[in-house]
Amino acid sequence: MNGLHRTPEQIKHRQNVCTELIDAILESSDNGDLSLLETVIDEYVYKCNNDELAQLEDIMTQYDEPEYVVR
Repeated sequence: MNGLHRTPEQIKHRQNVCTELIDAILESSDNGDLSLLETVIDEYVYKCNNDELAQLEDIMTQYDEPEYVVR
């Protein structure tokens, strides 16, 4: 959390924006267009401080493909 206090109405509005954004990203990606997703990710990462960026990098390691060892 960013430490900002929000009213219940502001929180609900932001939740609705998130839902609409997810829908828009999924719809555009179905058509092969990832530009909206790229824009959102770029803006988010740009606004992260070093600690938030490190947390994001830790989360991403959970999604790395496992390395296969050929013997």
